Amino acid sequence: MTRLEIFVPGHPRTKGSFKITKNPKTSKRRPGNTQDTASWEADIKTFAYNAWGNSPLLSGPLYVECQFTFRRPNNHYVANDPTRPLKSNAPTWAATNRKWDGDKLVRAAWDAITGVVILDDGFIVKFSNSKVWGERPGMRIIVEEL
Repeated sequence: MTRLEIFVPGHPRTKGSFKITKNPKTSKRRPGNTQDTASWEADIKTFAYNAWGNSPLLSGPLYVECQFTFRRPNNHYVANDPTRPLKSNAPTWAATNRKWDGDKLVRAAWDAITGVVILDDGFIVKFSNSKVWGERPGMRIIVEEL
């Protein structure tokens, strides 16, 4: 069974939604992602390519696990100081109203590994995703043939 696991350091970014342009004649769709997203996807592609190389692209049933790690905000620490201990009520999970929409984080990750590690994200039949707090922001991704 083939398995790839990599860690991509950096601040995870979401892939924006598709929006219809204002041109009523063409009704063209354009991605609503930002340059930050393109840079984040490029980082994922680089780390994936460095780990996978020119190996054949995976197809068939695949399992993909993504864990997105975000740096804790200062207000989670006593006296808003990251060198101090965590407050007793500091949340365990990175569940916030920030722009860390889980499915959009995953969309950026899956699109980045498509054509580098996997043939198409339609081959992903089982997946697990999580958002956590941690000292080292980034994304851990596992791709495994089933």
